[in-house]
Amino acid sequence: MATHSVSMMGSVAPDSTGRCWFEPFDVIATNDVWKNYVARFKDPTSGQFHGIYGAFTVPQNFATTASVVVVWTSSAITGNCQFRLTYRAVGGNDAESLDQTSNQEQVSVTDAAPGAAFRRLTAAFTVTSGNFAAGDTVTFLLERGDVGTSVDTMAADAVVFDVLFSYSDT
Repeated sequence: MATHSVSMMGSVAPDSTGRCWFEPFDVIATNDVWKNYVARFKDPTSGQFHGIYGAFTVPQNFATTASVVVVWTSSAITGNCQFRLTYRAVGGNDAESLDQTSNQEQVSVTDAAPGAAFRRLTAAFTVTSGNFAAGDTVTFLLERGDVGTSVDTMAADAVVFDVLFSYSDT
């Protein structure tokens, strides 16, 4: 049994709040060298969650032990950043609707700002592995925010490089 990770960022779009968007990393980076696209999550001074919607397919060799990992950074070096993941896994052939109003699970994770600007960080969500099956289409919403809980105290944008679905194979 081996552990694998696949990117969940293949089919994504920002929500309608205007507080999350995609841009080349060199727009915010100091050295202006790397021009890959990143998702920027504005600091939650307004107290509302904001994020990106996406979809991915669970790999065919998925067996057990799923988790979701956000690869991120920030120019801030103090405070905490809270991410929230809401998702639904839909499976079968002509068995479940992809157009549902409910989710299967909503989880959150809080991670400390980097020790120096733009250091790579990973924040792992604990998800219910039994919600996933090989070949499922998973739709998700990844958000940053702090609705009245004072958990997200990082006064700068979070810069998300990737969101990974990690799992064990057969």
